[in-house]
Amino acid sequence: MDRIQRAEIRSERNRLRALWRRDPREPGRTIMLVASDEATCRGWAARRGFQLDLLDRELPAISDACRWIWVRTSRGLMSDDELTAKIARLRIRIREASYAFDHPG
Repeated sequence: MDRIQRAEIRSERNRLRALWRRDPREPGRTIMLVASDEATCRGWAARRGFQLDLLDRELPAISDACRWIWVRTSRGLMSDDELTAKIARLRIRIREASYAFDHPG
């Protein structure tokens, strides 16, 4: 992958993140996992109470964040305390998005 491609990918990721700050329901994904990793990630997420199929449809920003957390955790790049904090923040984001969806305006 050359420098221009990496810059384009980074630009798209930044665009999605900005969009998701306003509305986590907007479709998109910043990470694609190979099939075996996707299956492992789905199991990991389910054990923590996250249904990636549902999140992919309803809150793509949250499912994307789950995948990134799994990747960092599976590679030893995140401590248990960091993982606990990130999972708690995801749960808050889901509640906030659900509240905003149920109570517009």
